[in-house]
Amino acid sequence: MVQRHTMKGVIENSQQNENALGRPPMYTKKELIQILQQKEKELGRTPKAKEVKQYKAILKLFGSYKKALEAAGLSKNKKYTEEELISELQKKAKELGRTPKKEGD
Repeated sequence: MVQRHTMKGVIENSQQNENALGRPPMYTKKELIQILQQKEKELGRTPKAKEVKQYKAILKLFGSYKKALEAAGLSKNKKYTEEELISELQKKAKELGRTPKKEGD
């Protein structure tokens, strides 16, 4: 009989193994890609390296966090030119009907 696992189950099991052994468990590239994609769904954005418990395993298998994100079809945060930033701020001001403020103001 073939045992089937959900992605959530794989993540929970790997976290338990990591805690029990005190070292990261073994992962396949496919599992790490699925973990990154699931984290992106949870957050609604590309996860930062510090938000992924399997970071060390990702570095070991992919060589860099950026390469792992690329393999998972996720992108790093976009870098904007000054002109793009001004354009985005102008669009937001028009949408809000006022000058945008920083978060918390």
